[in-house]
Amino acid sequence: MILHWRVWASSSFLRHYDEAQTLLKSQPQTCAIGADGGQFKVSTGTTLFRFILERRIGRAKELLLDREIPIAEVALRAGFADQSHFTVNFRKLTGTTPARFRADST
Repeated sequence: MILHWRVWASSSFLRHYDEAQTLLKSQPQTCAIGADGGQFKVSTGTTLFRFILERRIGRAKELLLDREIPIAEVALRAGFADQSHFTVNFRKLTGTTPARFRADST
């Protein structure tokens, strides 16, 4: 039985990351996680949520290097609901804000 959060996470991941298609084809057992996410964590060393968040932040870092793209647009392109949601998660993962990251990346 597929849980709703698993469907959401998988579809969200697929919308934003091309490598997910490769993962689904090469390691379908990794994506067929149990209700507690245990199999995914055993396979990857991290939770599904953290895995997706790290990929989104990585994509955002790439986008932030282009100063022509507003931070709000970076947030949306990286899969976050809005700039505030993005900033909170970016700071939690990196210890800095997107604006500071951009300023320090000159």
